Amino acid sequence: IITAGTAQCTVQSWALTAGTRTLTAVYSGNYTGSSARLALVVNKAASAVHARGPATVRRGRLATVSASSLPAHATGRVTVSLNGRQLCAGKVSKGAAHCSFRASMKPGRYSFTVHYIGDGNYKGSTAIVRIRVTR
Repeated sequence: IITAGTAQCTVQSWALTAGTRTLTAVYSGNYTGSSARLALVVNKAASAVHARGPATVRRGRLATVSASSLPAHATGRVTVSLNGRQLCAGKVSKGAAHCSFRASMKPGRYSFTVHYIGDGNYKGSTAIVRIRVTR
């Protein structure tokens, strides 16, 4: 719709992937047609991973960590690490991922880092899961 010589157009942000995009506006009304181009930078969207795991796991057994609350269209992987050493990785699907690792560490309380690596459209994010390893 053109009002007082000005037109407006709304582009839904979910319709554009991250990166530099070129938009073209075209006028084809009662007067001579024309067009104009606009370079638009679409930034990656934020993500916030939430993670949970078992409160306790026996040494030598498998512990499964679940990551959730990621954007529904997010792709990529979630990793679980302890002191910088990756223990497992899971593929993100429908906003969630799961991975399991063998609790081979000594009995004690540990803080595991759960990291969504991010993808072409979403930034990475991190959460902590605390698990107690028993004998």
